[in-house]
Amino acid sequence: MMPDVAANVPTYVDKDTTLRIKVVDACGMTCTFCHNEGTPVVADNSRRTAGEFVTAGTSGRVSIYAASNGANFLPATVEPSEEYQRALITLRELGLTELHITGGEPTLHPRLVEVVRLARDVGYRVRMTSNGEHGADVLGACARAGLDHVNFSVFGTTASELAQVQSTRFQDTTRAARKIEALRASIATCERYGIGARANIVVLDDTHVERVHRLLDEYSSTISVRLLNSLDHGTASVAAIERVLAERGAVAVADHVTAGVSGARTEYRMADGRHISFKRLRPTRLPDTCAGCRFNNGTDCQEGFYGLRLYRDRDGRWMVGVCIRRMDLCQPLDEFLHGELATEVVRFREAEYARLAQHASSLPSCVPRSSRQRRAHRIMMTEHEAKVLEIDPDEFEHRVVALGGRRIDGARQRRYVYDIVPGDQSRWVRLRDTGTETTLTIKEIADDGIDGTTETEVTVSDFETTNILLGKLGYRPKAYQENTRVRFELDGAEVTIDAWPHIPPYAEIEAESTSAVLAVADRLGYAEQDLTGENTTKIYARYGIDLSSISYLAFPEDANAKQS
Repeated sequence: MMPDVAANVPTYVDKDTTLRIKVVDACGMTCTFCHNEGTPVVADNSRRTAGEFVTAGTSGRVSIYAASNGANFLPATVEPSEEYQRALITLRELGLTELHITGGEPTLHPRLVEVVRLARDVGYRVRMTSNGEHGADVLGACARAGLDHVNFSVFGTTASELAQVQSTRFQDTTRAARKIEALRASIATCERYGIGARANIVVLDDTHVERVHRLLDEYSSTISVRLLNSLDHGTASVAAIERVLAERGAVAVADHVTAGVSGARTEYRMADGRHISFKRLRPTRLPDTCAGCRFNNGTDCQEGFYGLRLYRDRDGRWMVGVCIRRMDLCQPLDEFLHGELATEVVRFREAEYARLAQHASSLPSCVPRSSRQRRAHRIMMTEHEAKVLEIDPDEFEHRVVALGGRRIDGARQRRYVYDIVPGDQSRWVRLRDTGTETTLTIKEIADDGIDGTTETEVTVSDFETTNILLGKLGYRPKAYQENTRVRFELDGAEVTIDAWPHIPPYAEIEAESTSAVLAVADRLGYAEQDLTGENTTKIYARYGIDLSSISYLAFPEDANAKQS
């Protein structure tokens, strides 16, 4: 068995390519367990200097490690500037492809949309952690700027529950009620604009188990849910999560390990069929930097090496950190890039990925990771899929869920399309960013049957860079296209709700065989004559639209494309 994973379940190994960036320190919450990305709370420390920083003050907020982690700077708000873009570009040299925006509370950043857009423009997939405070006002514009996903920090179903995990001075239920409504509005905004959403629930100890059960009842049927242990509560937090899982009759179904960092999660199926994840922290340490650290033990260092973090300090310097427990290890960007620490991080990531992937490949229950697991071992395959046209998305989703279907995710997708032979619509090249992975595919159409399409597909690391590479090979995109997609799993098939500009939404069913597609369709109430295997170009033609003549296909900026 691989280290720190569940027995007898598939293990999917991925490589860490994420950069976390703290864009603002402000936050309207006063959660008692907040690590604030390792930095002191500015409101409580603005008149203090390094060595004098405190973990808590009159603001009510906390940064649990600030008095002991050697922090020697206060964070500044990140401005969306050319300098910001240059910092992101230089860090991409380390193989980073995803920017994860944190705070404070990112939705309080006055220019968050520009922060997202500039990161997307230089090739990053952009995600964010938020408590939803201001999300209803800004997330729609962030979606248009390229935001893919939001992890929502969820603490209570009622005002009194939320107040329980707030600083004593701020345990006001009226205030807490407003925060909960803001969170719900933010989640609804993600659904409306096609941003993937997940609920992160921090479990402190046994006294919070009933609160967690109520949160699961409210959220796990609508968006994916992840249980997180509290770094400040240690083993008591982990024990409480294990109790929740046991009381829910949860059974482990998959492990996901990220090589090069401590992040890992186990996916569980609860007794009612719904899925949740337990995000665990592996005891991952950098081989040299962590070796002699005074916190290098299982009690003092809960997080381990979690990945790279980027900060802007109040003197205008970009600082790169590797540990919120040891903020004294932060280095100015140029020093970091040209020093031994960056080399150590990259070498460790590559070596651990090679080791874990090799170990995984030797076990029958362990496979390389893919968002479409049935494609994990095949590069070329015949698709077995069919579409149901002109659906009511809400009614269709209700059908799927009522039959025991599990929502996987929802996202806005983007793609470039290239001719292999100009004018030949039977085969073409597609470069697609699904929000969770980027793939390069040759699609070949034999006929409009359920099994009439063959795909040859590989996963690539970066959407825009691959487009540039194809251009150097002589392939110019004939079109850029966007759509939104919600994915479900039902009876082993992938069932999706697809929305494209200018045409009614449709559903798609993809399975291992034609008979499996027809079986799932029958369960959903559709006969074979209700299905079509036509590709998207032919679907548009049904409505009198020549898709091949449209070089840029996207939703209008004010479109309210629902993505549930």
